[in-house]
Amino acid sequence: MIPRHMSGGTKTGAYMDANLQAHQLETGTSFGLLQQDYQNTSILASDTWLKRVWKELESLDMCVAFDSPALSLRCHQDALLIDLFMDLEVDQDDLLWLNWCRMFLQVTTVSDITTADGRYIRQCIWNGFRDDTYRTPYNWPQTVRPGPPPSAPTPGTLARPLRVLELALVADCWLVPSGWGCMDPSRPLRPLSGSDLVLLTGTGLPTLPSSDPAPSILKAWQTFADLCTDYYGWVPDEIEVHGDEAAMADALIQGRLRIISDGSYKNDLGTAAVQLLPKEGTARIVIRCQTPGLPQDQSAYRSELIGLLAGIMAVDWLLQQWFPVLDVLIY
Repeated sequence: MIPRHMSGGTKTGAYMDANLQAHQLETGTSFGLLQQDYQNTSILASDTWLKRVWKELESLDMCVAFDSPALSLRCHQDALLIDLFMDLEVDQDDLLWLNWCRMFLQVTTVSDITTADGRYIRQCIWNGFRDDTYRTPYNWPQTVRPGPPPSAPTPGTLARPLRVLELALVADCWLVPSGWGCMDPSRPLRPLSGSDLVLLTGTGLPTLPSSDPAPSILKAWQTFADLCTDYYGWVPDEIEVHGDEAAMADALIQGRLRIISDGSYKNDLGTAAVQLLPKEGTARIVIRCQTPGLPQDQSAYRSELIGLLAGIMAVDWLLQQWFPVLDVLIY
């Protein structure tokens, strides 16, 4: 029955496919439910008729594969969290609890819970709070907040780190934030209160001037360009400084620097341009670059992204040259 409906495009087949996808999201694995080892991941799946079919197929030493969307990885060397948990050989109770946390946080991959460089767990995830700003591509089921882990160490100690990422999770009981689980049916989104917002009035970091007698963003750009000559890498093709660069560095520290970027694409060629300029005055830094990549990889979106990257690199170089102490503390 299952192969007939799944391959025949019937409404019943569509419902089956939806249920299989829901189960795969629930187990967080890279394979469909009927392709998984029942002994390893059955504890993660809800008790449904599909789970019973899965158990029966396992007893017959059979598996059924369908051409259905898989959980997607978001970047190079990304990994599914459940795969990492299983590689660490956690026991079934801990695996169930970790998956419960994953379902509550609505995450599937390592990149969903870490900073952009993959080195640290993001603060909201660390504290056990779901990131409301993250746009998930999946329809997640409602999940209650997890309780304490079954094998919790002494509060304040760290669990065994993930060996690939050198990360560590706080294995203490999560706190329940007010507002979750108290949703008004007439208001589908959680209301944002003033206590959820933090006004950042300054970095609180020292802004010591550079000891270099002639700091310039062009020096940093040339240094990185030389490195890219010897090693693999990318820097913008052109940087021009018009006016007082020191004034622009001060504007950056004071939060008055504006960054404008734009990308374009035509005939398999992408380009981007960026300007850094304060709110007042005529000084500015102009950046021009060609979008890296093969012709078939080019797009307007890729060009927009390379413009953003060039702007971020320029800000970093400006800090390196004019306020090196601040730059070191930021990183």
